[in-house]
Amino acid sequence: MLFSAFCWHVEDHYLGSVNYLHDGAPKTWYSIPPASASAFERAVRTIVPTRVHDTPDLLHRLVTLVPPGVLRDAHGVPVFQTLQKPGTFIVTWPRAYHAGFSHGYNVGEAVNFGTAEWVPFGRAAVEAYVTSSFKRNAVFSHERVLLETGRRHARSFASPGGVSDEARAPWIASVARMIRDDLFTIAREQRTGRDAALTRGVRVSADDDCLGGRVTHDHEVVCAECKSMPYLAVARCETCWKLKDHIELSQAIARARAQGKSAAGAALALGNDRAKGAPYGGTTREGRRDLNRPVFCLKHALGGACGHPARERVVNTRVDVREIEDLARALGEFVGPS
Repeated sequence: MLFSAFCWHVEDHYLGSVNYLHDGAPKTWYSIPPASASAFERAVRTIVPTRVHDTPDLLHRLVTLVPPGVLRDAHGVPVFQTLQKPGTFIVTWPRAYHAGFSHGYNVGEAVNFGTAEWVPFGRAAVEAYVTSSFKRNAVFSHERVLLETGRRHARSFASPGGVSDEARAPWIASVARMIRDDLFTIAREQRTGRDAALTRGVRVSADDDCLGGRVTHDHEVVCAECKSMPYLAVARCETCWKLKDHIELSQAIARARAQGKSAAGAALALGNDRAKGAPYGGTTREGRRDLNRPVFCLKHALGGACGHPARERVVNTRVDVREIEDLARALGEFVGPS
C-alpha cells in the first residue's frame, strides 16, 4: 500500500538477496555499503541506546526506521538511494543494510543467495549473533551448510567421468576454495573444542545421529548459552536429562492412573515418543523448545546452572574431525591453491 515501509535490516546470516518487482507502483530503496555496516550499527546504538540495550536483536526485528539524512549528516554513514520500477531487479550484497518503502500497491518477490564471497560473511554473522550488541538466534547451521555443500562439490569433482566442464567453471572453483578454507577453520575449532572438553573430564562420544536420535530437526539443536546451532558436536548433561526422563515418566503414569488408564501403556507411549525424537532434543510436540533439556555448543560444553560435574557431561559428535580435514584437502586437490 502507499508508503508501506520495510525497515533497516540485513538478510539472515548476512546472505545476499535478489528482489524482483513484478507489477504495480515502484519502490524507493535506501542502502548502506557492507564496509559501512559497523558504522551504521554504531549510529543506531547512539540514536536509540536504551532500545538496543533492552532488545539486543532490535535490528533483526525489522522495526527500526532511521531517516537516511540523519545517518548521513549526523553520523557520517554513506546512504545510497534508488528507485525500483516494475520489471527490474534489486540485488543486495552480504551485510548491506537496506530499507525503503512502496509508492503504492505492488507485487514483488525475493530470494536469498550465497556466493563464494558470502562464506566469510556467513561466519562473521554467526560470531556477531553470539558476541555483538545485536544478538539473535541463528537461523541455520553454518557448519552444516559448508559441510554438505563441500561434500556435493567433492562428489561432482570425483565423478567417474572426471571433472565436467561445468565443474571446472571459475566460479565453481572459487566457491570450492572458500569452502575448503572455512572447512579447515571448522576442523581446527572442532579439534580444539573437543580436546578441551576431554581435558576437563567431559566424555566425547561419536554419534552419527547426534543425541541418540532424540533430535529430528536443525532448529531443535540450539545452544542454551549462545543460541548458535552446534550441528557437528552437541554437549549436554546426562544427569539432567535422566532426571527429566524420570520426572516425565512419573507424571505420565500419574495422569494415566487418574484417568483410569494403563500405567504400562502410558510408559510405552512415552517411550515411543522418545524414540521418535519428541519431545526431546529441543522442542515439544507443540513446537516450543524444551528448556528442561538444554544442549550446548563446544564453547559452552560446561554451561548451564545445574552444577553437575564435568564427568556427567557428554559431547555427542556427528562428524569426525579427520573427515572434515579430508574433505577440505580433497577440495584443495581439485581446485588448486588460492
